[in-house]
Amino acid sequence: MTPTEKGWCVHPELCCATAWGSASTRPEEDGLRQVLEEMKALYEQNQSDVNEAKSGGRSDLIPTIRFRHCSLLRNQRCALAYLYDRLLRIRALRWEYGSVLPSDLRFHMSAEEMEWFNHYKKSLATYMRSLGGEEGLDITQDMKPPKSLYIESRAVGTTNTTAGRTSPSTQRRNRRQPHALPAGAHTVPIHFVVAAC
Repeated sequence: MTPTEKGWCVHPELCCATAWGSASTRPEEDGLRQVLEEMKALYEQNQSDVNEAKSGGRSDLIPTIRFRHCSLLRNQRCALAYLYDRLLRIRALRWEYGSVLPSDLRFHMSAEEMEWFNHYKKSLATYMRSLGGEEGLDITQDMKPPKSLYIESRAVGTTNTTAGRTSPSTQRRNRRQPHALPAGAHTVPIHFVVAAC
């Protein structure tokens, strides 16, 4: 009698496989296949025991049925945790490497994972195009927040204000003095300004 026939064999190594050492680990297709076959065998054994318990009135089978059911649920949780962890890691690769993965990373992904990556890449690109007007907004840039809310800049020529006016008298007085601009000031039309960070 194999461990599967006893109804207690589960694959803890599949749960432990979620802790990849690196992103270049091949998927555990054989382990997943074994878990799915085991789940199918446990389910079929449970179905036959449930039918026998109902028709023959054998209540002594109920603890075994429950035990197999718990094994089924545990195997399901392990398989889903493994697959979800892989998807999270593949999603992180898009943010780390951009829309084109290096060939060594693509080599270590299954065809289904590459398909999911491409779908995620397209969804993210569509979302970024919908932000920020005509050009879109690349949200994969500047992943870390700025150290300061303001950047320091010095005017080296004429400065146009947001209304488009030039102020030469103020310019002479403030020339070469540092100015604090909001970090998102790239949208403000200021000409001839050199940022000194």
